[in-house]
Amino acid sequence: GDTVERIRPFDVTTGEIGEELEELVVFANTHYGAGDERLQKAVVSIEAELRSRLAELGEAGKLLESQRLRMRTEYDLEMLAETGVCSGIENYSRHLDGRSAGEAPFTLLDFVGLDTVYKIAEIMFTEYRESRYAPPPLLRRMVLAGMLGKKSGKGFYDYSSTPPRVSSLGL
Repeated sequence: GDTVERIRPFDVTTGEIGEELEELVVFANTHYGAGDERLQKAVVSIEAELRSRLAELGEAGKLLESQRLRMRTEYDLEMLAETGVCSGIENYSRHLDGRSAGEAPFTLLDFVGLDTVYKIAEIMFTEYRESRYAPPPLLRRMVLAGMLGKKSGKGFYDYSSTPPRVSSLGL
């Protein structure tokens, strides 16, 4: 039927069947995870962008494109509301991340301070001894001046209240 009767782990190398599990948490196969509040904001943002784009297509007389976009996006929105994911969820990453239109996606270095970027460059230069890995002088001056801002506002470390002292950075 449509009901899970039992869940038992299976070792593919030995063929051994494990003990029955009471519950199992299954995550979506995507790195886009968002809580309910963030997901609701994303849905509102996607709907607003959809209305704007449909109006543009309608004015241009592109009715087929308009209908296809509306149907696909409404299906995706329904899937997001029901399951929290949809096929091609990366197309909605801007909305899920809360970024503005045209703003580049986040990278790992957006979530750490410039001091960390400086240290990475310094380590790479020490390791490879190639000038292309040398920390840029401007980056060093920014770190020494305490300009450690990040694109996201906060990352692994929050520098807003107590910035690190230059001596603790090893510079």
